[in-house]
Amino acid sequence: MSYVMDLIVLTIATMLTCAINDMMYIKIERRIGLMKRPWTLLVRHIPGYFNFIPLVLILLVASIFSCKYMWRSNEYILIPLLFIFITKLFSPKRERKDTYFEIISMAAILVSLLPLLLGYHSLGWLSFIASLVSVKIFNRNTEEPLPLNSARNLALNCYIIAAYFPHINFNLSILLSIALVYIQDTICILIPKFNGTRNMRMAFTWSFLFSLLTFIVNGIVTIFIGGK
Repeated sequence: MSYVMDLIVLTIATMLTCAINDMMYIKIERRIGLMKRPWTLLVRHIPGYFNFIPLVLILLVASIFSCKYMWRSNEYILIPLLFIFITKLFSPKRERKDTYFEIISMAAILVSLLPLLLGYHSLGWLSFIASLVSVKIFNRNTEEPLPLNSARNLALNCYIIAAYFPHINFNLSILLSIALVYIQDTICILIPKFNGTRNMRMAFTWSFLFSLLTFIVNGIVTIFIGGK
């Protein structure tokens, strides 16, 4: 029964995330008349959401595993990311060139997590930021249906939060994930490099370099202070 409740929480969170995304693109919503009925923003993506329910269930498993089991061993840290990546492979409107970007972004996520795995907590906040940037770039696909994209973004944020804050409650991690999605979307709007297709290669490359630089800086600072 608890897993059913977890699915309901993820569903509500995904609908709320989709509504936030819609409101951030207010001009489009005005044009189709949705702003006259704001409540429809919370339900308009439900049919599309349930079209991808098998993939959503995989994301749910990844999120639950992140919060409830990942803290038990560093070896488990790859399992949720693997589940999330599987949903990428079965995503509609996915092109071959997307694989290149996704591999770079996944590498960036793993590199940004290396200080955590090695116990370098001197600049943990910087590693956390690098992880969130890599997550958004990894999940950046404007052609993908919004409900699936939003659910994956929540699962990825939940994964990063659970990695840096073990023993966190699933409901709390989802709540924090919604707030992080809003911050990530705002950054994407403010920074043009994250938007245009011709700039995507640069954005993916910089996300990896940022994660690598964060790992190096963490290591250097840890050595100088003489501890972890």
